[in-house]
Amino acid sequence: SPDGTRVVTTSNKTTWVWRVDGSVEPVRRDHESSVRRASFSPDGSLVLTVDLVDVWVWRADGTGGLVRLPHPHIGVESASFSPDATQIVTGSHDKTARVWRADGSGEPL
Repeated sequence: SPDGTRVVTTSNKTTWVWRVDGSVEPVRRDHESSVRRASFSPDGSLVLTVDLVDVWVWRADGTGGLVRLPHPHIGVESASFSPDATQIVTGSHDKTARVWRADGSGEPL
């Protein structure tokens, strides 16, 4: 995480957010297909995960806020937050990129 207190890891269809000091239980999010990427938002409050089919935005503390970006691409390869965390850009193996709102609506721009 940007503040160095948490780490996000992926393993097959599962993403975990761990506290570095081990003080609380890890947050777990299951996916329907293999997870390719995971990253924190610039403020560390959100996690962006990319699996073979979907792009998800969810609260890093596990308190809900799960948003699936609608039909992002075929074969999503990457996703990233903008520096101010208001937008998400996704890219796919079909050489397209799309920009989305990161406000919880999952709407394309």
